[in-house]
Amino acid sequence: MFKNILVGVGVLVALLVVVVAAQPSEYHVERSLEMNAPTEVVWEQLSDFNAWKAWNPWHKMDPDQKTSITGDAGAVGHTNTWDGEKTGKGSQEIVAADKPKHLAMKLVMLEPMPDEAKTGFKLEEAGDATKVTWFIDGNNSFVKKFFALVMGMEDMLGTMFEQGLADLKPIVEEKAKEQVVAPAVVEGDAASE
Repeated sequence: MFKNILVGVGVLVALLVVVVAAQPSEYHVERSLEMNAPTEVVWEQLSDFNAWKAWNPWHKMDPDQKTSITGDAGAVGHTNTWDGEKTGKGSQEIVAADKPKHLAMKLVMLEPMPDEAKTGFKLEEAGDATKVTWFIDGNNSFVKKFFALVMGMEDMLGTMFEQGLADLKPIVEEKAKEQVVAPAVVEGDAASE
């Protein structure tokens, strides 16, 4: 009887290993949202890690995390390093910047699980608005493939991206309103007063 139980458990474990190994070895997650602001205004918020505290969902999840921001905002080498109880330990560095269209970053997680990924933003003009796309590309280790059976990257990161973009939207839209310049008074109109 005990031998049959061991064989049954062994078969289940082998089946689980096969199912996990069959999961995709790479992942891509992206979310987009249109914002009523020019690309330059959106770029200023995305390319400066100091501005992320107002809208980044991971910062909101762990506001007591220790952060260190170095380098010039919007420039290659601008880096955000963090260490938090809920967010773990890692860094994000701008590796390419095509102002105001594309921002590419290298994400390095040290804790709780070491990992690297490519992440960034694409900005596209949409009339007077900007379509902002937040994306991430990475590799699925065996452990990540296992966790993907319960909650995949699409669900986990997609939800966070949606929240971050939704929180960014009112910030950039308000900043866009602040930058609107009142129409110039035509000389003839001023003289008639």
